Amino acid sequence: MRAALFWLASDAGTALSLSTVLALSSSISLLRGAASGGDGSAEEGEAAASEKASSASGVCSVSLGGRKLHWLDVLCAPFASYTLVAQGGVDESDALLSAALFDVRDTLHAYLGQALQPDAQGQQQQVPANGDEIAAVRTIEDVLHHLLLNSQTDLTYLVRGSRWTYLDEEVREQLDRALASLEDSSVPSAAAAAGQLDHAASASATQDAPDITGSMLVLGGSILHSRMSTATSRLLVHHLLCRPLGPAKLRTLPLFCDGVWQHYLFLRMRHHVLVASLAMEGSALGLSRASQVLLDFEDAFVERGLPLPAEEAPSLLRHYTGHDTLAFLYHHPATGVTVAPAPRSAQANGMALAAAASAAAAAAGSNSAVAKPAEAAGGQQEASKTLQVFSWFFSKAQQALSRAYVSELVLQLKGYRFWARHEEDFSLFILYTENVSIPALAAHNREILEAILRQNGLLIAD
Repeated sequence: MRAALFWLASDAGTALSLSTVLALSSSISLLRGAASGGDGSAEEGEAAASEKASSASGVCSVSLGGRKLHWLDVLCAPFASYTLVAQGGVDESDALLSAALFDVRDTLHAYLGQALQPDAQGQQQQVPANGDEIAAVRTIEDVLHHLLLNSQTDLTYLVRGSRWTYLDEEVREQLDRALASLEDSSVPSAAAAAGQLDHAASASATQDAPDITGSMLVLGGSILHSRMSTATSRLLVHHLLCRPLGPAKLRTLPLFCDGVWQHYLFLRMRHHVLVASLAMEGSALGLSRASQVLLDFEDAFVERGLPLPAEEAPSLLRHYTGHDTLAFLYHHPATGVTVAPAPRSAQANGMALAAAASAAAAAAGSNSAVAKPAEAAGGQQEASKTLQVFSWFFSKAQQALSRAYVSELVLQLKGYRFWARHEEDFSLFILYTENVSIPALAAHNREILEAILRQNGLLIAD
């Protein structure tokens, strides 16, 4: 059985109504037929003519009737197969629509599982029993709603990256050692990690130690440190944002990540949340032991007294660059570290310049008239427009940068200037106003990159 999930990009992640879904089901079948290149009517031929070639990622797209549709087939064994459809205007960013599809796909795989080939022994993956299917469906709905809604306002979704919080090198090393102790089967408790158990006692307890395979410490919506894969770390942060622990101390959840089902334990520790992954084998007893290990770890961790931040520091454009920069996006694929301050609207930029001119005139005692700032009522719409403009430029730049001989480019349109650079270890995209001339781009680009490396260098060091 094949189901369809629709997303109307222009409605900020709002799902289409059931009646609309039913009405469009035949159209989706038509589009899928056009994509497969099969025989069909004249309308199918017209759709096929406008269809873009599908990429290696499996995303197909078509422009039809003033709309742009991207779709992606997803297999979630043993539950069902899905066709995910992202819909937007003809000027909608291809990168934004495709990123939404990938996020939805990864979410469905995480909560429902993925169709995989049998292993060497011919065994299929074991899907954990779900005692509350309604709660599971609601969790998936909430996570998808969060992903799609925030993709409209957060540039990190374009590269599917993660926000990290900067830590001093020595503090990060100590935190890494502390988290590593959870995964060391020869050190079954935080007390052993703190040196409170001798070798004999630690060895005798090893046989009862749970098989903890990964760990991560989260602060709000950013990662302090992670010993999990970048994709899994990102998904778990999104889950915590949608399903915060609140007053709960400990929560467990089965998820399919990195090709295997595992239990994930979430422990609230004051301002932070500790996440640990646990192998499924012997899960009933293992969960109980792992929970106790995490509680013991918290006690020893508090005693360490690491100087960790208690709240997320805001990421602002003015920390990196001047007022002629409207937005930028830095991505380090190896670590998943992404730097993307909230975009600055062109209107807000004009207001800032007017305020500066007013202050200068007042200081000089000038009687000349000063231009009035733009009304703030449209500020939110202007900020959204900046993000849409950035996404459009980003999509065009990605198409050009995918060619082997292109690593840097400049695009310009309607008062905007966009610079992009792709290297083996990082990508950087910057949206400027037209006030930044072409000759001045190099100095502005260098200023932003140096500020990024200065504030996040330890995270992305080779």
